[in-house]
Amino acid sequence: MAMKADKQPQLWSSRTSFVLAASGFAVGLGNIWRFPYMTGENGGAAFILVYLACVLCIGLPLVMAELMLGRRGGRGIVGSLRNVAAQSGASRRWHMIGILALIATFAILAYYVVIAGWTLDYMLRFAGDEFSDAQAEETTAIFASLMDSPWRMIGWMAATVAFSALVISRGLTGGIEKLTNIIMPFFFAGLVLLAIYAAFVGDMMSALQFLFVPDFSKIDGGVIAMAVGQAFFSVGVGFGTMVSFGSHLDRNAPIAGSAMTVIAADTVVALLAGLTIFPFVFQYGVPVTSGPGLVFETLPIAFGAIPGGSIVGFLFFLLLFIAAITSCVGLLEPLGGRIANALRIGLRPAVFLVSLLVGIASLGTVFSFNHLAEFHPLEPFGVLREQTIYVVQDYLAVNIVLPLGALLTSLFVGWVVKPEIWREELATSGALARALWRPAMRYAVPLAILAIMIAAHWQ
Repeated sequence: MAMKADKQPQLWSSRTSFVLAASGFAVGLGNIWRFPYMTGENGGAAFILVYLACVLCIGLPLVMAELMLGRRGGRGIVGSLRNVAAQSGASRRWHMIGILALIATFAILAYYVVIAGWTLDYMLRFAGDEFSDAQAEETTAIFASLMDSPWRMIGWMAATVAFSALVISRGLTGGIEKLTNIIMPFFFAGLVLLAIYAAFVGDMMSALQFLFVPDFSKIDGGVIAMAVGQAFFSVGVGFGTMVSFGSHLDRNAPIAGSAMTVIAADTVVALLAGLTIFPFVFQYGVPVTSGPGLVFETLPIAFGAIPGGSIVGFLFFLLLFIAAITSCVGLLEPLGGRIANALRIGLRPAVFLVSLLVGIASLGTVFSFNHLAEFHPLEPFGVLREQTIYVVQDYLAVNIVLPLGALLTSLFVGWVVKPEIWREELATSGALARALWRPAMRYAVPLAILAIMIAAHWQ
């Protein structure tokens, strides 16, 4: 968490604590909700192969860059960019990249807390055995009833924001570390147990073939674009959180090894989510191309049909909430730290202020699904003319602001920052990382991000 300008950042109590916190942030709804349906829509194993290549070639260098920026700059994303630019004799206006990142982070958090709240609602419904022997019409009606209940969504959203704010306000060791040290081991263990259960109850052989036997004929430009986008956003770069977390890293911590551990944890969770979900999908004839509704509308059909389905469904959505809440904490942390620095106030009032603003902004998402479903904010401008507040907010943040900030970051660290700075930061990393990182940040990563932005615009 970012500290006041006259203080040095507090260090992580151990490397394990950092890995759990950073993995908790990277592992989110994108791994358990988005990754499975993206895999289903884009050809299974062929998509996964491209995704893994993108994670290593794009995600890993970007995570390393953000961790180095944070450790070298010693602040949150804005302060670190300013400090590193000054050390390189460059304009301090490069810190505007951090402002872009925080704008995108705020916009994404404002709807992320709403979707995280849905997982709490589904936990309660499974606890009440509401999905037992449910058919497609019933699960669709249940989800629709949630969308038609703004006060219910607001309540769950408020609980999510309040919990995230409480964690951040308690500081690094008393808040973030304590939370992730407790719930992340439980999360990993729970996901493994669900995958084992799925192997016995579901059609694991079909799932394994779908996930790990590629049909290369399904790889086309669209699949590559989707895989690059999923890899880019799955590992959590561009938000400022990895920079902030990096500011607490010990000087002896190997940047490449730390980044690789986070990437590995994020990837393993995505694959475990696939091994948990797709055996049920194939066993009960659920379409693999169900899209974004796979988790909230389609998967409950399978849970309702299996032995102990209510318990399995409750555990699944509990794990989904854990993934969501650790990401919410990671998204809120740099915002709270920046407000504390900018206004020169304590962390707690800063977090309270940001949380209040997030709660207010999230109302646009909530009402997009009911009262304001027919309101299209950009219709007068002829852009996204038929889209709701939520879709516009998501599109502008995810497809424009966040990639633009990441593109500028890659250009900054690849071309502007003095080479000796990165040589010092990578001194404890392996020779391969030192040899490949800078060329990747100069050429491969910027070109990949440009491809994402062009593909998103084209779509």
